Amino acid sequence: KIMEKITIKHTDYIIADNLGIQDYYREKHNVQSVFLPYGAHLKTEKELNKEGLEPYNISPFKYYLMVARLEPENNIEVVLKGYLKSKTKTPIVIIGDYNTKYGRRIKKTYLNNSKIRFLGGIYKQEKLDLLRKYTKIYFHGHTVGGTNPSLLEAMSSGRPIVAHENIFNNNVLQENGSYFSSENEIQNAIAFFSEDSFVQKVNEAKKVIEEKYSWEKIVNMHIKFFEKAIKAE
Repeated sequence: KIMEKITIKHTDYIIADNLGIQDYYREKHNVQSVFLPYGAHLKTEKELNKEGLEPYNISPFKYYLMVARLEPENNIEVVLKGYLKSKTKTPIVIIGDYNTKYGRRIKKTYLNNSKIRFLGGIYKQEKLDLLRKYTKIYFHGHTVGGTNPSLLEAMSSGRPIVAHENIFNNNVLQENGSYFSSENEIQNAIAFFSEDSFVQKVNEAKKVIEEKYSWEKIVNMHIKFFEKAIKAE
């Protein structure tokens, strides 16, 4: 909090990558900020060949997916506990480096369950895009950090998203997915899942990416900001 106050006092410009953070600066410190979020690319079917799933021993639309750092604020365990409560036979794939104290504990706790698969960290964008494109449901448990790139990438995949209910995710995903805040809501999301109920939501999510978060638009926003800042000097 001290560093936050020092930064606000001495900086020339404050950047907010999420409208929730912009609100926070305005309400907490009575200062205005510039909204500059991350972006994402929409992928075509040709770019994402489902045969690429074979090394992971999973089939298209027959697995659940979560991509996150294995840390408490990303709700890994909430999702896993809700998943187990659902009694589904569909496997869940967890992507994230588990070589942390919390990550090792999570992996050790659930390692003996063959339906829960820890793939570790995957950092090649094409592999992540492929896994998101063919998941049955994408779970996004992040609670902090503003506009999260992995949520934008999930929205661009055209697959159903169940995200943690908080101001950051709400500002990005809006009404174009479902939300959870407990294990039971994860359980219900799986137990009562209907592909048809998400058709309009996933199409609208892709439209949001195209209209608000496409990299072309985001890069232009950055260029205009830098030009304005340089001119002000």
